[in-house]
Amino acid sequence: MVTDKLNKETIDLLYQNLSDEAIEKIDFDELIEILGAVRDNVNLEQKTVSEFEYLKKEYRNRILGMVKANLACRQNERDADLAVKLSDDISGISAEELVGMYRRVAARFRTNFPASFRYLTIPSSLTVSNKNWNEHKI
Repeated sequence: MVTDKLNKETIDLLYQNLSDEAIEKIDFDELIEILGAVRDNVNLEQKTVSEFEYLKKEYRNRILGMVKANLACRQNERDADLAVKLSDDISGISAEELVGMYRRVAARFRTNFPASFRYLTIPSSLTVSNKNWNEHKI
């Protein structure tokens, strides 16, 4: 299997032989297989990085949306600073840090905008008024 040959020691040995111009020590069939495996790994790594960046941007956008809603509800200096930080380049923010931000902001968002499932099954009284919006709140 090609990936079995793709290890640091083999690559280091090929690198050293090429650096020393020791062409007679190089197995070119093995080199071709290794370069093919490296190419495949680079393509996979680029795809993974692209997907990771997409997920980071999605997390940022969700956090920003909740932060803006929180700020509209209640002014908070930390939320304002966070909105500024997230509006800039997020390449310096780790995924772990984004997930932590999401949890904290989501908790404040749920506090500011609690959901109500009180009226999902039956109304509080048998005479439901179409004008009472609480009877239709989900």
